[in-house]
Amino acid sequence: MIRKIEFTNFYSFKGKQTLDFTTTKKKSNDYFTSYDGKQISKVVGILGSNGSGKTNVMRLFGFLAYFLKSSERKNPEEYNTWFKSYAFSKSKNSKFNIEFETQDKLFCYELVATSTEIIEENLSFKELRKRSKITQIFYRTKKNILLNKKLIKGVTPKQLLSVRKDVSLIPFIKANYEEIIINEVHGYFENYITNVTEIGSPFSPSKNMIKMAALLYKHSPSLKKKMEDVFKNFDIGIDSFDIDIKDVDSDVKINTHHKIYKKDYSLPFQYESHGTRSLFLLLVLILGLFNRGNVLIIDEIEVGLHSEAVTKIIQYIIDNLEDGKKQFIFTSHSLDFLKKFDIQQVFLVEKKDSASEVFRLDKLGIRSDENLFSKYMSGSYGAFPKIRI
Repeated sequence: MIRKIEFTNFYSFKGKQTLDFTTTKKKSNDYFTSYDGKQISKVVGILGSNGSGKTNVMRLFGFLAYFLKSSERKNPEEYNTWFKSYAFSKSKNSKFNIEFETQDKLFCYELVATSTEIIEENLSFKELRKRSKITQIFYRTKKNILLNKKLIKGVTPKQLLSVRKDVSLIPFIKANYEEIIINEVHGYFENYITNVTEIGSPFSPSKNMIKMAALLYKHSPSLKKKMEDVFKNFDIGIDSFDIDIKDVDSDVKINTHHKIYKKDYSLPFQYESHGTRSLFLLLVLILGLFNRGNVLIIDEIEVGLHSEAVTKIIQYIIDNLEDGKKQFIFTSHSLDFLKKFDIQQVFLVEKKDSASEVFRLDKLGIRSDENLFSKYMSGSYGAFPKIRI
């Protein structure tokens, strides 16, 4: 689970930003109690006006997931950067610091990088028990690499000096050596599930995206069954799906089955509504979190969906996060979730003087029993659009 992320000079964010998902004295199942008494939020909602920088916050998670699980970019000419720094920054360096828990360890990963090369990279951890000490795993600069020889035995610093300047040591060691502690870190980020890439959120019900989802459902009958069960509870009228696809290079044929006057009516999927197709895609990610994921990151979860559907989906995810160390982080313009969240679960994104800022709602010093929905809609908290037309 993510405890905290700090970042600087990233897309529309200029100064240092902090996403702290920890708090104390919560009795809700929406929080996981860690070894030190800190409680980590399992669900986080992020909101703000259009153009404020919400998608850029979500890009942060996508960048970390991609960067720390991919040792090579197959087509580097297509992606000449992992991320973009703040356009008006005087510094080329961006900084990232993430603290996250696995089953038995608290890791800290620190990165200083430009859009083309790593300046510094540092990985450390401590056991999830009181009075445990921090142990460094590796420390890397442009000219030097320090390794913990007790933890990384199969490789020497000399062997790592030739690693490309735009590749993290974590996926490189994972790809070339058998080092258990590196495998643990790599596995954690490998199970990030997100609809955001470096170019933003391409997750729309296009033909290619439908094909990829259909392929996953086709190859996993249990996943398809769970998806159909959710659809039955959404009052859409769909009882089941027929999916015909062999592989990613073949065409896909999908038919939905509706029960009308106790008779089965089949309809080609392309004639279903935008919302139905969006839900078909969204459930691939949601059910993926339940099956194998660590963190689910969804930008604009409401796209194509009724506000009540969004509320039910969010609650469905929360209900299935009662056990385990999984998290759900999302942005939305459908704000009914504010009626159920508390002030430690909501982050606002606001743009001031052409630079974005993100802050947790409780940092405003407001009362925990305030009506968050009404107050936000009145503009009391900021991060609210000022539209004059």
